Amino acid sequence: YSRSEKTMRAYLEWYPSLVLFIDVHRDASSDASDYVVVDGKPMARLMCVVGQGTKYEDKPDFEGNLALASTLTQDLRRIDRRLARDVRIKTGRYNQHVGRLSLLVEVGHNANTLEQALNAVPALAECLALSLADMSDEEMEEASDPVTLPLTPLGPGIDKE
Repeated sequence: YSRSEKTMRAYLEWYPSLVLFIDVHRDASSDASDYVVVDGKPMARLMCVVGQGTKYEDKPDFEGNLALASTLTQDLRRIDRRLARDVRIKTGRYNQHVGRLSLLVEVGHNANTLEQALNAVPALAECLALSLADMSDEEMEEASDPVTLPLTPLGPGIDKE
């Protein structure tokens, strides 16, 4: 996370209007039968992880991130009730302190096929757009307020370590 945080901070410096960060992962499992079929396409199940930042002084916007993750999960379940797992709340922060709105999304797990994971991404994008559209103007304005972080202008994607 320390390396990706540097990249996130650099992008925020280069593009200060960013309001959303999405960290895409896959979970660990051994159940190859754990997927859903939507419109004939096998899709990996999705799950949002929201960190509380319990052990950190600089904490993420837990409430804002949880609200977005919960809305996204509900929207995904409208496509198929099994497409999204319950939101997982953990004590870490997963770089969710860098921006106002930050999601960690598990796109399936290591027993899913690449096809299943890729098939789930359009549903994720569609539902994320719906979830963001559901946010009030006040919430979006708050999300676009600049964060107060010491930013180092490394340039997009540049990691000096």
